[in-house]
Amino acid sequence: MTSTERKASTNKSLAKAVRVLKLFSAQEPRLPLAEISARLEMPKSTTHAILRSLIAEGLIEKIGGEAYALGTGILALSQSVRVNVEFRDRAAPHVRALADKVAESVYLTFREGDRILYIYAVESSRRLIARTAVGDRCGAPGRPAGGPPRSRRSSRPCRRRRPCGAAPTPRATSSR
Repeated sequence: MTSTERKASTNKSLAKAVRVLKLFSAQEPRLPLAEISARLEMPKSTTHAILRSLIAEGLIEKIGGEAYALGTGILALSQSVRVNVEFRDRAAPHVRALADKVAESVYLTFREGDRILYIYAVESSRRLIARTAVGDRCGAPGRPAGGPPRSRRSSRPCRRRRPCGAAPTPRATSSR
């Protein structure tokens, strides 16, 4: 199924609700109705109806007068995410061993299109200040996929032959 076919088959109401949920971030944990409506280019009445439905499901909370925030129902959903948790649990000993061996911070990430999701981190005792935490989603362009954010100490990009987290180049093998 192409992305165009996928977009055409998406339930429009559900897609709008997901777009509302994705607006909230650590930098903007609360947003007023007018801001949500403007960013999504939806009428306030439509935005309000979606917010009411999300509130009824516990995914959004109304804070004070006109502000909205993610609700505690999001936590219950996050506890259901087994794929990343199982992957993280299997990879954790290897990430720790690598961090010990290189005496540096090591990050386990998952690429989602042009963004990366931080799943697990082992921080070095000589740790540089990282501006990400497990659960953050950050833009991948400008740094290697899966690599940590550039530190204050260096603004140079990674110069490895294959960026951190990139899949190895397939090689021809012989069956002899």
